[in-house]
Amino acid sequence: MEKLNQVAYDKNWTLEGFSYVNNRIQWVESTQVLADKIIHALVEYLEVPAGAIYFFKEEEQELEMVSAVSVGRASIKKFKLGEGIVGNAAMQKMPSLIKHIPPSYWRVVTGLGEITGNGQIMCVPLWVNGELKGLIELGCFDNFTPLQQTFLNNIGDMLGTAINSAQARDKIE
Repeated sequence: MEKLNQVAYDKNWTLEGFSYVNNRIQWVESTQVLADKIIHALVEYLEVPAGAIYFFKEEEQELEMVSAVSVGRASIKKFKLGEGIVGNAAMQKMPSLIKHIPPSYWRVVTGLGEITGNGQIMCVPLWVNGELKGLIELGCFDNFTPLQQTFLNNIGDMLGTAINSAQARDKIE
């Protein structure tokens, strides 16, 4: 019975997360607003301290950070495909989890100061019909739970499709 309750809880949490993110990205007027809403919704729902979203610029063959939460000004904003963790994760076409991130690697910046610690980074590439649309990068001081990982594995298609639709609307306007 306890196992069934856990399975039900996990499914409910995942469905609530999809609904939470989906409700926040409805009726956006630009790709920039969409990026802001996506990364804020993910950081809030997953309760992680930092995240960034990159859009793929096909002409330059690079990922460009378009919105972020708690990311310092000195962070790298662009990655060529195959360059760094972000560029390599995009090429894998599947989420990747980087474990054992040392405190010296990253810090979360707030108005009150900076926070640093061991953690993990999860990168979720956003592919639609064989085309790279972007990538989500999230940082966590703890470990991403299996439930969070499954959620991120599954929400990528929805987010990629939302970005694709917004970019198509931008081209028409």
